[in-house]
Amino acid sequence: MTRALAASAVVALMAGMLSATPLAAAAASPPVAPFRSMTFQVEFSSRVEERVQVSGLSARNPRNGKSMGAVGGGSWKSFVANGATGTATITIDVIAVTGDGLVVDVTEVSDQRAVPKTRIGITTQGKLIYDPAKVVLNEEELLLLQLLNRALVEGHDGDGATWTDDLSVHGFKDVTTYRIVSSTEAQPGPVLHMELERNVSAVAGQPFELTATGRIDYNEQRVTPLSATLRERRTSASPTGKQQYVNVLFEYKLVTDTAAKV
Repeated sequence: MTRALAASAVVALMAGMLSATPLAAAAASPPVAPFRSMTFQVEFSSRVEERVQVSGLSARNPRNGKSMGAVGGGSWKSFVANGATGTATITIDVIAVTGDGLVVDVTEVSDQRAVPKTRIGITTQGKLIYDPAKVVLNEEELLLLQLLNRALVEGHDGDGATWTDDLSVHGFKDVTTYRIVSSTEAQPGPVLHMELERNVSAVAGQPFELTATGRIDYNEQRVTPLSATLRERRTSASPTGKQQYVNVLFEYKLVTDTAAKV
């Protein structure tokens, strides 16, 4: 999968500009030694499908004469545009814990899409604090960082507990529902076995929808996922009416954690 698949709409959903908060101040601080480091192995695969209308009704913008895409009837042609698989190692160094979140340095190493060390803030609501104009992150990093929200399961740690986080912003409706299926006693623990379902849609502009489902094994005491499988399907349409479907699978596994030695 290439960076081109990490659509700007997805980045906008996950990023925020630095603001005058303790978290933002810590995120902007000079490099310091981390007090915790975690390494995740990631496997990912993607498949991009496109669909174009080959006959039927269409419409044009009366102002500029450009196509506005299909408006009904006719036939469509579908084809696979591209697809890819790969692996990566993501290292998360915890730099600071503040009253409103967490500050981390994230690094990704991969033959296909390495990313240098970058400092990110993670609020207790799961919002990522960084400037997307200056920082480039791959989607597998963005998704993992959101799961490191230290308030992810706060107040919802019982079997069968269900709750919803609403992170709607930047012209997008963005709602994720979590459910704890069961739990396993462990030392330290417990380990929560969770499911999630995320639904995103654009409230204006070109059509865009994202649906995601996943399963997570989450260590409540160490406030971190031990493993996760996340599936996404993104649907979008261009001004010419071409429809694109991006199907992505991410599988994460925690392989080292310095907190485990404490």
